Amino acid sequence: MGDSIWRNTQFRYYVASTSFIGFSFAMQMLLVTWLLIGVLNTPPERVGFAQAMIGVPGFFLMLWGGVSADRIDPRRLMTRMYGFAMLPPLALAVAVLGGYLSFWAVTIWALAMSVVISYAMPAHTAALNRVAGNQVQEGVSASMAFGFIVQICGFSLAGQLDLIGTETVLAIQSLSLLVGCLMIRRLKDLTPAHRSVTTTSSWAGLKEGLTIIIRDRLILWIMLLNLISMIFNYGSFTIVLPFILTKVYGGDAAFFGWMLALFFFGAAISNFIMLRYMPFKRPGRLFLGMQLTRGLIFVLYWIGPHQSIIILATFLWGLNMGITSTTSRAIVQESAQERFRARILSVYTAGLFGSQPFGALILGFVINAVGPLNAMIPGMLISVAIFFVGATVSPIWLYQSRTEPAGD
Repeated sequence: MGDSIWRNTQFRYYVASTSFIGFSFAMQMLLVTWLLIGVLNTPPERVGFAQAMIGVPGFFLMLWGGVSADRIDPRRLMTRMYGFAMLPPLALAVAVLGGYLSFWAVTIWALAMSVVISYAMPAHTAALNRVAGNQVQEGVSASMAFGFIVQICGFSLAGQLDLIGTETVLAIQSLSLLVGCLMIRRLKDLTPAHRSVTTTSSWAGLKEGLTIIIRDRLILWIMLLNLISMIFNYGSFTIVLPFILTKVYGGDAAFFGWMLALFFFGAAISNFIMLRYMPFKRPGRLFLGMQLTRGLIFVLYWIGPHQSIIILATFLWGLNMGITSTTSRAIVQESAQERFRARILSVYTAGLFGSQPFGALILGFVINAVGPLNAMIPGMLISVAIFFVGATVSPIWLYQSRTEPAGD
């Protein structure tokens, strides 16, 4: 066993920054969904439309954020963007206090936050390699585990909005972004060792990064399958699950918040377990195996069992998601060349965030046509198909990690 990554002071600051910022964005995830569905009673197809409007611009901005992160010190980029992100929650709080809460007020607030998240996220993910050194798998798992824990806290707090007030929750969201910025400022200089973007335009730099991805079969396949998976699986999480919990089981904001907390508690548990056994020699097999088991978890939702089974299924889904998200990101992060890492990670992260609005848009119409329970069927079929394609056609199953444990 090598030295614990927690001995790395810079990594601790990094985790602190991702934790406070993740806390803020977790609150937003619940607020957007609950304000649209639980407060404004927005129809499912219009919720899907709002999610697409919120997420699609960020899909493209994230790609440009990757180019910028390969050019400059990521600390400067993150501090500026997260500092700006403190303002939209305060603006929506004023709208709530003034009685102007509406579909468009929620959508514009969430869109502004999405723009900030999208542009800053590639810099944040690329910075991990520079603070974690050769302990990339451990760094990914540890940072994501703590990220899931603070998301649990964010969901739990935001779920109490009926008791403490929406405006109070929004003020806390803004404050957590401020603390996250202060933690980022404690990091040392993160300027890339090689200024890899030598082209005169951001577009040329982006095309250069895309070319590298296309040439690397492993990275291309993991991104492609992960994108397809997230369209129907993350889409199911963002729109189908809320409709099941609120419309089928009659849950209120607190119940919805605790269920989201339970989901991410499962994700945190799986990451802490993985951290004990990392680095994995063949993480791709774990990634593909979890795709198959997720299809079985979705069956529990589809058959519409007792509420206790739904609670168990949500916890299992969280365990599953914690493994798939960590292993897919670790494969990309440890395989990407340093010169292009931020741009490659920007494409990977854009796939994650871009899948959510597209999945929500598609599944919003599916819910309207066949109901929330039957809307789980696409995710079942896609999960099984990804396993077989990934195991037989892609190089993911045979991938062997080159990461070695640090120390003696």
